[in-house]
Amino acid sequence: MGATALAVKAYASWKYDKVLRSHADLWEYKRKMMKEFGEWVNSSWNGGQSMHVCFYEGWCTEEDVESTLKDIKRLVDEVAKRIREG
Repeated sequence: MGATALAVKAYASWKYDKVLRSHADLWEYKRKMMKEFGEWVNSSWNGGQSMHVCFYEGWCTEEDVESTLKDIKRLVDEVAKRIREG
């Protein structure tokens, strides 16, 4: 969840000059990013949520983590690219 939340916060700060302070804010701006980037953002976001839960529950397999990391990396990389290209 950490990387996905930070990616959403970074994008909101860069594009909208908005500081996100709540989970509701994160969800709102995740939806904005879905409209701008595509539906795949939802998979990245949901993967981050799952990994957050799994961290505490410990039921994810190594394969689950590796697969989800690819989705999360895509989100982080896309945000970084857009900010760089500004």
